[in-house]
Amino acid sequence: MKKTFIVLSILIFTLIGVDAIAQSFPPSLNSIGAQNTTENIQLTFGVSASDGDLTVPTLITSALPSGATFIDNGNGTGTFDWTPDYLQSGSYDVTFYANDIVTADIDSEIVTITVIEAGNQLPILTSIGVQSTTENINLNFDITASDIESTPTFTTSVLPTGASFTDNGNGTGTFDWTPDYLQSGTYDITFTATDDSTATDIEVVTITVIEA
Repeated sequence: MKKTFIVLSILIFTLIGVDAIAQSFPPSLNSIGAQNTTENIQLTFGVSASDGDLTVPTLITSALPSGATFIDNGNGTGTFDWTPDYLQSGSYDVTFYANDIVTADIDSEIVTITVIEAGNQLPILTSIGVQSTTENINLNFDITASDIESTPTFTTSVLPTGASFTDNGNGTGTFDWTPDYLQSGTYDITFTATDDSTATDIEVVTITVIEA
């Protein structure tokens, strides 16, 4: 009886061991598919994976585009989030991995993320406002403009005699004028900021020169 019991016990143990080994499954990453968005538009999507042996896969990615994040929620799901800026149009390949920490098995998918160009962003000329001076008194002021995609350049309409304007080449410009004793009056000058795509922003500035 003892021999029979021992043999039976070994048989049961062996069957349980074989079954346990047979039940060690690799992780399975659920299909994600291609993704797309437009510059400055948020893209967020979920990633999930399962494992037949009931372990929770860990989720990781390859290097992400600048500004993008991926969070493993710790329950077999993860969240990708990205708002690409106006300089990030193009295609990006990101690999998502599901990893079984027990068996070290991995399932993966390369996901192509396409960021569509949002179109040219217009330059913005910072408000200058009205200006005034008196004859023989120097008037000097700076103007600034910004553009998400490039550094704006500046031009002006015809300037009064003796006045000058300098584009500093860094998104700023400087107007300088010392009107003489014959130049009292009102002058309208148009300041124009232009980007690489020839889009513009303008302001007509009234300069008043007071009689000395």
